[in-house]
Amino acid sequence: MAGAEDPAATAASDTLLARIERAKLEWEGTFDAIRDGIAVVAPDGRVRRVNRALAKMLAADVRALPGRACCEVWAHHVTLGCPLDEPALRPRVFDSPAMPGHQLEERAHALPDGGTVLLFEEVTEREAVRRNVERLHREAREANRALSESLQALQREQVRTAQAEGTASLASLAAGLAHEINNPLGIITQNLGHAEGDAKALEGLAERGDAAPNQAAALGAELLETLSDARAGAARIGRIVAAIVEFGDPVPEDPGGVDAVEAARAAVAEVGERAGGGGALALHVEGAPRVRGSRRDVERILARLLDNAVDAGGAEGARLEVQAAGEDRVCFRVVDAGPGLPQGPPERLFEPFVSVGRGPGHLGLGLTLARALAERVGGSLSLAAAEGGGVEARLLLRREGADPGAGAGS
Repeated sequence: MAGAEDPAATAASDTLLARIERAKLEWEGTFDAIRDGIAVVAPDGRVRRVNRALAKMLAADVRALPGRACCEVWAHHVTLGCPLDEPALRPRVFDSPAMPGHQLEERAHALPDGGTVLLFEEVTEREAVRRNVERLHREAREANRALSESLQALQREQVRTAQAEGTASLASLAAGLAHEINNPLGIITQNLGHAEGDAKALEGLAERGDAAPNQAAALGAELLETLSDARAGAARIGRIVAAIVEFGDPVPEDPGGVDAVEAARAAVAEVGERAGGGGALALHVEGAPRVRGSRRDVERILARLLDNAVDAGGAEGARLEVQAAGEDRVCFRVVDAGPGLPQGPPERLFEPFVSVGRGPGHLGLGLTLARALAERVGGSLSLAAAEGGGVEARLLLRREGADPGAGAGS
């Protein structure tokens, strides 16, 4: 019969519609289940659809948003640029107008028909972390800058302190020099005055022709003694000046290396000759390699230490021992047979013009100069009580080729 519907076709159509409706519901359910906000915007800028997550972010009814202009829904499209005009915009963060204190990140993806899919993610916590990280980085940079300035200030202060210490040391040395030079200079001046008086008295006896041999002899003896004292004072001044010259000797630019044994033998020979003991000074060598420094400085250090040892206990009781000390150092031990260290800290004996010498020839500069020379070649010098009595001076020098950072510490 015409107009009658085919039951089979009707059933198939109903099934298709049911499938489409079910697919629509599944798509809508999936769309709304996504936690990030999603909006589909048509090419004309009108919102086609939003999911429930975005409606919640906007605090709006999900049914009220379709059909509205995107720039009306999101005001930042006006100030920051519309993604329809610039679909390649980078992700951007903005404050949510509907949720004070919250921030959203928007990403845009162009559609083939000219429309755009907008994705919104709440990034409040992430942005807080980012700001904290930036703040920590900024604070770290500021702290690093402050630390750098503090280190520079510390270095400047260290330089000033070193200069002040150097100035104080020079002032102390200058005061000591003035005192040490003034004493013999005063003796010379005074004795020259006596000598002048004795000479005038002798001249008067000669002019008068008086036969006073005893008086003339006494005046002559006094004159000789006076001149002898003056000569001794002048010699002391000469020794002080010579020591000052040693302090001011320039440091070789490249001191190179020194044969420890040869330097020790030369120092023993020099001091032995001065002491008149010939070969009385004992030298013991055990596996000593070459050391870093200038031959002149090493010999002068050892000679001054040996001079002290001879003065303390005689040439027969003084000995010099040379041996390797570890992988990077050589040890020179100068031991005397004297009465030992005086009361007080041994370090005091390294101060200028502090002496326990037993004669007018002692200036109290020997150990001061020896330590200064040792330190300028990268070594160290110390004093200690020796076994069985006496004093042991221990000089440590770096081996030639050893790492300068290793030092020679005592």
